[in-house]
Amino acid sequence: MRRGPRARGRGAVAHVAGDEDAARRALDAAIDLARKAGRREWAWQALDARARLAAAQGSLATARRDTESALAMLEETAAKLPRDLREVFWDDPRRRALRQAHTATVVAPSMLPSVTGPATSSRRGGIAASTSIFTGPRLAEDRLERILEITRELASEHDVPRLLQRVTDHAVALLGAERGFVVLMGDAGELEAHAARIRSGHDEPHARFSRSVADRVVETGEPVVTISARDDERLAEAVSVHQLMIQSIACVPIRGAPPLGRTIGVLYVETRLRPGVRFEQELPTLSAFADQAAIAIENARLLAENRERADALARANVELAAAHDELARLLGKRTEQLAEARRDLKQVRAELRNHFGYAGLVGTSGAMRRVYALIDRIKDTDIPVLVTGESGTGKEMVARAVHNAGPRAKKPFLGVNCGAIPANLLESELFGSMRGAFTGADRDRRGLFQEADGGTLLLDEIGEMPQKMQSGLLRVLQERTVRPVGGTQEDPVDVRVIAATNRDLEQMVAEGTFREDLFYRLHVVEMHVPPLRERIDDIPPLIDYFLSIFAARYRRDRKTISRDALRKLCAYPWPGNVRQLEHVLLSAWLMSDKADIPAEDVELPAPLHGGPHLAGRSPPPSESRTRTVMSPGQPASARAGSQTEFKAAERERILSALTACNWNRLAAAKMIGVPRRTFYRRLKEFGIL
Repeated sequence: MRRGPRARGRGAVAHVAGDEDAARRALDAAIDLARKAGRREWAWQALDARARLAAAQGSLATARRDTESALAMLEETAAKLPRDLREVFWDDPRRRALRQAHTATVVAPSMLPSVTGPATSSRRGGIAASTSIFTGPRLAEDRLERILEITRELASEHDVPRLLQRVTDHAVALLGAERGFVVLMGDAGELEAHAARIRSGHDEPHARFSRSVADRVVETGEPVVTISARDDERLAEAVSVHQLMIQSIACVPIRGAPPLGRTIGVLYVETRLRPGVRFEQELPTLSAFADQAAIAIENARLLAENRERADALARANVELAAAHDELARLLGKRTEQLAEARRDLKQVRAELRNHFGYAGLVGTSGAMRRVYALIDRIKDTDIPVLVTGESGTGKEMVARAVHNAGPRAKKPFLGVNCGAIPANLLESELFGSMRGAFTGADRDRRGLFQEADGGTLLLDEIGEMPQKMQSGLLRVLQERTVRPVGGTQEDPVDVRVIAATNRDLEQMVAEGTFREDLFYRLHVVEMHVPPLRERIDDIPPLIDYFLSIFAARYRRDRKTISRDALRKLCAYPWPGNVRQLEHVLLSAWLMSDKADIPAEDVELPAPLHGGPHLAGRSPPPSESRTRTVMSPGQPASARAGSQTEFKAAERERILSALTACNWNRLAAAKMIGVPRRTFYRRLKEFGIL
């Protein structure tokens, strides 16, 4: 059991005698015997002796490695001792000397008695007695060589995780620290430890460090170094320093490449079992090393990004080639289908027109086919068109169909109700106005003729236009120029004018309420829209169209209509035409709880006696209203009962619409087709707030 100390003694004797080879062999044997016997005390003493021998021979790297191994054994033993015995353990002169030699990188002459002597001193020229293991010209060359080797190693490593591990290992070795961390900024702006290593070259299992110190370095961009972290006033509020029992800390910023040079992280090393005496001395080296590490990290990241992009590009090329082949196959397959589709295109268009109508219009009856044929004749011309028909027949839809079918389809389609705008405002609405032309004209304003330039302008209810405006409109139609109100210059316009009315303009000309010359200017082509009672065959497709619109507009399931309800609707004369049909269907769609609307849910108002007539024409004397307007001879009780039932039904209809629209009053009013002011008046009348 005493062979280890004896071998170490033989090594000391051989070194004193000047036989360095024999001394090294003896010390190697002593270290091997001590390790096999598990004698840590003998092992670290033999390592210390071999380190001194290597230093005397000028092998500083070997001396440093043996010194660090010996110190690691002592620290491992000290870590297992209680705190009070730990100080006693390090009070041993030889242990303290070894620790100081490593931390201060200097070995005192008094520490070399067992391996040095007069012979060695005289033979070496006093090197052992006067030269430090880690100082002097030899040390500077060794450190420079080592730093260059580290830089080459970092530059050759392109894998980011391995690079960060090597950076941490070298930082720990340069400062003689116990553990080190590379902490980088994450995507969320928080610091994350990307590498955590201990001095043995293994990963730190817990990766716990002082985040407050790292945050401070990132924020200020200045390094932080302290030998006694617990006594440092700058770290008085750093809870992690006391929780982790940190002795010394050195933390330097890792700055990105210019021109921004922003801090991308920190290089952090620390000791917990002993003070890091070399931290302050080696801080410039650590800062320079951090700069080199930053370059290596950014290069590795760029290379990784380039590899990812190259891989993505390669995958995209493969997918593109596969897609190209698939596209070629599909194109070959579709070519034949396209040729067949082109052959059948005219036939398919004809079938679609026969089923759905024309350009947004619904209906396939003979009366509507005549309208479609007339649209085909006039769609490519700019001649004025007069659209006539009863109220609710869809005159605006016909005008829009003429616009969409012609070459002006991509230009604006604007419409104005000539009877809904006061006479004193209609002129500025149509022709525009200049600033200061009248009270309230605070800016120049373009009229509808200018806004619709290149497109189509619908003059709805042309029969309601004041006579003063009729003369102005006639001039615009003749000269194709407009003069804004208050202006002196006429602007050319290119607008197709379509007029619409439900009144008898010929009778108005005869009565002198409508200008004859304007009538002939507008009445180049008259397009009469037939009333719904003359196109009973179009009621089923109209019903199907409206039910689809309701389902899409109000985001509900699509409903159908029963045969009895369909027969009931087809038998009704429809004095309000298509608009009335839409409102009746909307009411039934809201009130019915069934997917197939039954006949009893379809409420039809009583028609006027003698049938509908054009507005502006007096009904025959025999015509009288029923249900909605009671006849004078009807009993008062019957009139009151009917009125009460009507009010109750109207109230339920309003409540159902409000419920369907989540009590949005504007949407509910639009749903049941009642003007907004009338709807609010009904809410107040029925006490619905």
